[in-house]
Amino acid sequence: MPLIESAAGGLGTDQPLAKVLRMHAGMIGRIASAFEADPAAREDLSQEIGLRLWRALPSFRGDGSLAAFVATIAHHVGVEWVAKAVKQRGSSNIDDCHHLTDSAPEPDANTQRLQQRARLLRAIQQLPLGLSEVMVLTLEGFSQNEIAGMLGVQSNLIAVRAHRAREHIKQYLEQI
Repeated sequence: MPLIESAAGGLGTDQPLAKVLRMHAGMIGRIASAFEADPAAREDLSQEIGLRLWRALPSFRGDGSLAAFVATIAHHVGVEWVAKAVKQRGSSNIDDCHHLTDSAPEPDANTQRLQQRARLLRAIQQLPLGLSEVMVLTLEGFSQNEIAGMLGVQSNLIAVRAHRAREHIKQYLEQI
């Protein structure tokens, strides 16, 4: 997320947005990656998340964790991003909008860890939106209850979606 980081750096180190963007840049990038495979479009999505955080940050009261607040904003922007792409494509099914992963090889693809991460990301990108959002937030370390609060659904639904997502990912990884 070089553009967000450079924008944050231009604000000065004492600015709340700059601190939030620096602290959560990795999570924002991973959430954006789950919604957008194209690197240029992913950068645009990351910028949109940064803009929404700038607008929403004054409303953060500290009721929950800052990470959950940032993830919620990033998630909602990602969902809107997908919905907008669906509308532009003329599709009626939001799950049809998950893009295929970028086919360009990773610069350091020779390491097994990077290859595993890339396969997992491709598997998550293939999931229907309802499953991918739960999996991304789970991998970010949020609890089932926190995810339920972010998505506005019951906690037991998160458990069901997480189980289904893991099953889909397992099947996808076995096929490649």
